Amino acid sequence: MSTLAKSSTLTASVLGLLSLSTVLVAAPSQAAVINGSFESGDFTGWKKIGTAVVTNAYGVDTTDGNYQAGLSTVSNAPAASIEKFLGLTRGSLSTLGNGVANGGAAIKQTFTASAGDVVSFDWNFLTDEGTPNARNNDFAFFSLNGLTELADTKVSFVDSLSPFREETGYQTTSYNITTAGTYTLGFGVINSGDRKVQSGLLIDNVSSEPVPEPASMLGILAFGALGGKKLLKRRQQKQA
Repeated sequence: MSTLAKSSTLTASVLGLLSLSTVLVAAPSQAAVINGSFESGDFTGWKKIGTAVVTNAYGVDTTDGNYQAGLSTVSNAPAASIEKFLGLTRGSLSTLGNGVANGGAAIKQTFTASAGDVVSFDWNFLTDEGTPNARNNDFAFFSLNGLTELADTKVSFVDSLSPFREETGYQTTSYNITTAGTYTLGFGVINSGDRKVQSGLLIDNVSSEPVPEPASMLGILAFGALGGKKLLKRRQQKQA
């Protein structure tokens, strides 16, 4: 094969690698969770139980877009109904160490995920309870392949401009998916102890990000080919 033919073949290979790398970078897998920032203005893609609204007028700034989900223990659903709604074991909400879970509200969405996907969301726990409060320790939680508390009355609070007296302020939590499959992501707030004093939970910016595509490896191969092309060009110049 002539030097010119070798150069042309190498150039075509480089362009092919770069083109494939560009396609993979430009077209990643779609995020599994839909309407994660509630920008539809409603619970499209979600299901709810108890008192839950999508709002842009809660007295607390959103973290993404104009809307957020607001859950409250006012007119609450029984704890047993929330556990059934989220696919949790009966009585599991009372095992988190906050006393007997009376009732509250929850939302959920079922989605598919690949191993390595990262689910993340922003949350803000609000309460009218005295803080800390060992007797009436209201709490917020999320459920995803298990049950995890986000906050209760014993964490740090600041004064709130919302309908509630205090809030934690928005915080971000992430969860790594280790096994591909179908999952149900749930969020909830529970009135524990008494039923008179209420608490709430704000949720925003929920997402499920796929693992990075192997474009980086293709990029390495492409740049390696470019280096080989430059070396070939130098040899041609020396032979001229």
